[in-house]
Amino acid sequence: MRQVNVDAVVDLYRPYLMHLPYVSQVRVGNRKGRPVVQVCVFRPLDDLLVADCDRIPHMLDGYETEVVVLRNVPHSAVEV
Repeated sequence: MRQVNVDAVVDLYRPYLMHLPYVSQVRVGNRKGRPVVQVCVFRPLDDLLVADCDRIPHMLDGYETEVVVLRNVPHSAVEV
């Protein structure tokens, strides 16, 4: 079975992921030489405090996700 291109996976899931709390960007990343779906957030979220429907999946169409916490984001840019 052929794996879907990571760029296509990012494009497919970007609208869904961008609606999750504190997500600011979804992009292709690289971890240990393998492509991943990077989900950039304004602040780390405690899994115990996030509703199941708002959690970032660990895998999307065969690609791991990687949560990246952005630093130095102006407070006014953070939606609450």
